[in-house]
Amino acid sequence: MNERKTEMGDLAWRARAKHLTPASGALAELFGAVFEPLLRKVVREELDARCHPSDDWRDQRQDRVLTPRAHCRAVRRRLAADPNDPWARILGDRFLLTTDAIAEELDRLARPPAGATVRAKPPKPVSPEAEALGLLERKLRQVK
Repeated sequence: MNERKTEMGDLAWRARAKHLTPASGALAELFGAVFEPLLRKVVREELDARCHPSDDWRDQRQDRVLTPRAHCRAVRRRLAADPNDPWARILGDRFLLTTDAIAEELDRLARPPAGATVRAKPPKPVSPEAEALGLLERKLRQVK
């Protein structure tokens, strides 16, 4: 028992359940190596089946314009507004937008939100005479 602890490292031994052995960890890695390419192929086929092949789809990792959070937020917002939106899809952990939808999102982000207050105009420059008068008034207040 102590040999196994030192062989695997103390923390690794504690993290594993007692029924797991180094051989079962190697088996899990083997299954991962075998099934990962198959899973990628299935996801690609599903993506091709759901999305028109001529459309240029971008997921949150491929989008160089929007940040990944903004990209995912845009997909969720578009699908909440219209579940059958032809320019937005969620497939597994991939949030997909077409390049046209990304351009629309950029336009939407560039516009000010509805009801936003317009910035007040900057104050007019003060004439030198008025500035001198204000300075004189401040000095008089300090003397009193």
